[in-house]
Amino acid sequence: MKYRKYILKQALEQAKLKGISTHGEFLVLYHGTSTSNLKKIIESGKFNSGTFFAVDHKTAMKYAMGLGSKPVVTMAILYAGALFSTTEYWTTNEELFQRNGTYQPNDLINANLNTG
Repeated sequence: MKYRKYILKQALEQAKLKGISTHGEFLVLYHGTSTSNLKKIIESGKFNSGTFFAVDHKTAMKYAMGLGSKPVVTMAILYAGALFSTTEYWTTNEELFQRNGTYQPNDLINANLNTG
């Protein structure tokens, strides 16, 4: 993605301002959903484009409870260069795939596979 390094820099700066845990180029965020949807995430190994993530467990649970069916929260380690910040949430405009305990965009996974 053409602007990935710029997005990464901006996301990491926002995370620092908001006190969000980071691991290198990754953010630790929370996703509130239903147990049936979490099963789909685990089985597919990805978060879909447009998925929202909260900065804390409490906010994610509040969202999940609004879904009305067996709410659950999962913590995710997400590549910051694929995330955009809003006031309370972060979101992605592309699919993020599970790889080595983190979620990353496909182009990043492919680049890492090709470099070793």
